[in-house]
Amino acid sequence: MFPLCDDKTFYTENLEISCGKQPEEPYMQSNSPTDIVNRLVRHIEGSCGNLKTDNWYTSYPLAMSLLEKKLTFLGTMRQNKREIPPDFLRKVQSVLFDFQKEATLVSFVPKQNKLVILLPTMYDSDQIDE
Repeated sequence: MFPLCDDKTFYTENLEISCGKQPEEPYMQSNSPTDIVNRLVRHIEGSCGNLKTDNWYTSYPLAMSLLEKKLTFLGTMRQNKREIPPDFLRKVQSVLFDFQKEATLVSFVPKQNKLVILLPTMYDSDQIDE
């Protein structure tokens, strides 16, 4: 199951059930994370809302797709994604920002062997709250 939930009310707004392998045309749909998210957010396109995902869904193409739909995005990323430069694998207690035109890549290492990589599209500052 792939739910789209409201983080204020905790209600499920939309839901897609995965039945495994898709049948042949004309009913075949892609099960890629980007396509799943794009189908789930159809009813909130243009609402200027914000979507948060975990690392299974997060990718740069998804972030750009959501921006085109007037939705901002925040997601954690896996270390092995090709969009992540090698120098983002950092030492402990370090932070690195990579600013692009529409998105920012943030690498943070709070403790040994714990790398957190974020891809937000709604921030363009390197300010960090203590």
